[in-house]
Amino acid sequence: ASLDGYPETIEGRRRIHAGMVSELDRAVGRILKALSQEGIRDNTLIWFFSDNGGLNASAYPEGLVTLMETLVNWFGEPLPIAFLEFVRGNVQEGASDNGPLRGGKGDVYEGGIRVPSLLAWPGEISSGQSNAFVTAEDVLPTLLQAVGLSGRIPADLNGRSRWRAIVNDEQAAP
Repeated sequence: ASLDGYPETIEGRRRIHAGMVSELDRAVGRILKALSQEGIRDNTLIWFFSDNGGLNASAYPEGLVTLMETLVNWFGEPLPIAFLEFVRGNVQEGASDNGPLRGGKGDVYEGGIRVPSLLAWPGEISSGQSNAFVTAEDVLPTLLQAVGLSGRIPADLNGRSRWRAIVNDEQAAP
C-alpha cells in the first residue's frame, strides 16, 4: 500500500487502511481509463459497493474487547499466539470508522450492514443520491432490469430488482 501523503501521526492501522484505499482508487482509475480507451465507457454500468461495514472496536462484543485489552496488558504487543494477535489487531486497530452508525463488520447493526454504494453509467443515469435499501442478493436482478432484461430474472431468486428505487430514490417494498 502506498503511504505517500499520509503522515506517520495517523494511528495504527488507520494509515495503512488509508494507503490501501488510495491504491484501490488508483486501480479503479486504471479500469475507467481502459474502458474509455476501448471506447466502451459510455456503455458500461459500474457498480461499486462493499459487502459490510468496516472493522472497529464497536463491531465486537464488549467482552472480546475487554479480553484483548487484558491480554495486551499481560503480554504486550504483539500477542504471543498468531491467531490472538490477528484478533487483537482487528479488534483494537480495525482502522474503520462507521460513525455515526453503530457497530461494524460481523454484526447486524447499521454500521455492519449499511454501506455506501456508487453507480456510474454515463448517459443512462443522472448523478444524485439514493437511500434505497439494496442487499447483495438484489444485485443480479437489479442489473438485469437496468440493461432491459427484466424477463430474464429467475423467479426463484431471493433478491429483487431495486433499479427503479435506486434511480428514482424511492423506497422499495422489503
